[in-house]
Amino acid sequence: PGAGSTIRIRGGASIYSSNDPLIVIDGVPVSNSNIAGIDNALATINPNDIESFTILKDASSTAIYGSRASNGVILITTKKGKGGGKLNVNFSSVNSLSKITKEYPVLTAAQFRQVLNNPVASLTPAQQGEAGGANTDWQSEIEGQAISADNDISFNGGIKGLPYRLSIG
Repeated sequence: PGAGSTIRIRGGASIYSSNDPLIVIDGVPVSNSNIAGIDNALATINPNDIESFTILKDASSTAIYGSRASNGVILITTKKGKGGGKLNVNFSSVNSLSKITKEYPVLTAAQFRQVLNNPVASLTPAQQGEAGGANTDWQSEIEGQAISADNDISFNGGIKGLPYRLSIG
């Protein structure tokens, strides 16, 4: 969880360099590496801001973008402001509650200590004492309820023919 995604369009074509496709956002090629704190260039875009995306996977992409496109190209077009002077506001909210549906049957702390104290375990009294005396249900502690929210708001319009769009997520 939390790791960057791996995208392969044309498979593995290189032994020593990256096999990642070239990502082009609104006509600007974006580097897939050397972005501090980000595992993937796609993490810089809010999915609600994407108007369309196109995958180029054949030799034409190399003819257009050069050798960097040998592993394919992902063309992303973001939403733009619309002229006309009228302000449009869009708001979206997704809220979720996650809860485990079934716990795995595991030994309780007392049952686990009983297994350790069994002569078959071949533990010394000092090792048996390391189990402690707490009766914490770690499965319930780790698998607690999770609440998440994803809120996005965008403003778009135009002022005297100059379109604008502001998006916050």
